Amino acid sequence: MVSIIIPNYNHEIFLKQRIESILNQTYQNYEIILLDDRSSDKSKDIIEEYRNHPKVSQIIYNSKNSGSTFKQWHQGILLAKGEYIWIAESDDISNSNFLLRATKILDKNPDIGLVYTQSIVINEKGENIGNMLSHTLKFQTSLWNSDFQFNGVEFVKNYMFFQNSIPNASAVLFKKRDYNYVGGVNQSFKINGDWDFYIRILTMNDIYYIKEEFNQFRSHSENGSSRNIINGNNIKEYYILAKKWKRKFHFSSNEIEKLNEHIYNCWILQNGNKIRRLLSSNLFKIFPYAISQDNKVLWRLLKSLINK
Repeated sequence: MVSIIIPNYNHEIFLKQRIESILNQTYQNYEIILLDDRSSDKSKDIIEEYRNHPKVSQIIYNSKNSGSTFKQWHQGILLAKGEYIWIAESDDISNSNFLLRATKILDKNPDIGLVYTQSIVINEKGENIGNMLSHTLKFQTSLWNSDFQFNGVEFVKNYMFFQNSIPNASAVLFKKRDYNYVGGVNQSFKINGDWDFYIRILTMNDIYYIKEEFNQFRSHSENGSSRNIINGNNIKEYYILAKKWKRKFHFSSNEIEKLNEHIYNCWILQNGNKIRRLLSSNLFKIFPYAISQDNKVLWRLLKSLINK
């Protein structure tokens, strides 16, 4: 059985379409766990429409906002009865054959710990504005043009340090057993908890990718990723993750330098090219994490300021 966790926060306008796309799955051996993180819109009214639906096993309303979608992940997975877990984010949509295809792959191969599909990108109106194949263009490989099974550790080393190459949790199916084995998701993270979790899963399992666009990722200004990019949480957490990776994966000094420079460049690009923005609150918020692992960060900052 698959346990489908829907962590919702203020997605009233998308929530019904999300739930219906799950109920329309051709694979029907699943339960739905609906979690609402103290929404201030009318999400509760939508959720209550499904109160007595036979596929809905749990509805949980938080008394106060948790502040992290990963706390919602963990809460839902603790309640899950299924062997497989699908985090179905409340603003996305799924193709009706997503579960059928993904469960078959996990059923047939015990070496695979995580399967994910390609994603279409849609806007607030549900209009197609591209796909996530562009997310992996920087690697200059045709790997994502076909289905593949890849050794997890090698995938991490080649494709997961410079970005999370699994860009949308709604496109992923994984095993509850493995979630528990690796210690679950880091609930203190705001944006990169999935990235950290996937890497830990892949250090002990293979990954499988499906080229078909069985997931629709909704890009809009109010999603959690957008907020956490604006406030700098993504860069702060990137530094925290990189510090852990350096210990675990035994980087060479050259690889460490490349990773540090990449994170710094992401930070500067995010803050823009003007000194006024470089000296924003985000700079001072992130700086302690940067200086703790990048002994050239002051030099990088000075160089950036001089070159403006």
